[in-house]
Amino acid sequence: MSARVRLDDEDIVGVDLPESQGLFHHSTPVSADLQLENLESTKYNGHWECLRTEGDFDGLLLAQRVGWFQRKMASNLHYGAGHVKMQLTVSDDFQTIQVDTKAPLYSDHTTYPLDNSEFPTKSSAGKNIWVKLRWAGETIDAETEDGVHASLFTRDAELVSEYTFKGVTASNVWTKVAHG
Repeated sequence: MSARVRLDDEDIVGVDLPESQGLFHHSTPVSADLQLENLESTKYNGHWECLRTEGDFDGLLLAQRVGWFQRKMASNLHYGAGHVKMQLTVSDDFQTIQVDTKAPLYSDHTTYPLDNSEFPTKSSAGKNIWVKLRWAGETIDAETEDGVHASLFTRDAELVSEYTFKGVTASNVWTKVAHG
């Protein structure tokens, strides 16, 4: 018994089998096209340390109307590079992600749903807003009530958390560490 699988696309959405044949027919091989809607992943699980930033963080915070003092503090802390650590845990059913963040003068432990439902959080300026997280293939995308789009994805052996608001984009780049 053997099987051959062909994957044509990253966003595959179903399985097609010839109507007249069973999957394990002994006399004739069967060809099937697999289509998967989401490719949820646990590759995010582990301890991460912010290694560097990319893009215009000050411009991103300015566009969000974050005050000068908070922007200056964020700048002095290199927008997290070398200062922020987090542990990520995607649940076994891929429905939630637990984010444990540690930074100077700040720590947070939040479990977010990954079903695109509204979840209460705070904006960069400290305002109470909602965020919606969802799988987009192997990427985790987020939208906030105040219009920030965020994506969490891997690039090479690094984790990237990318934020975009009103055309301004900035990213934190994380490296996996052995322990928190």
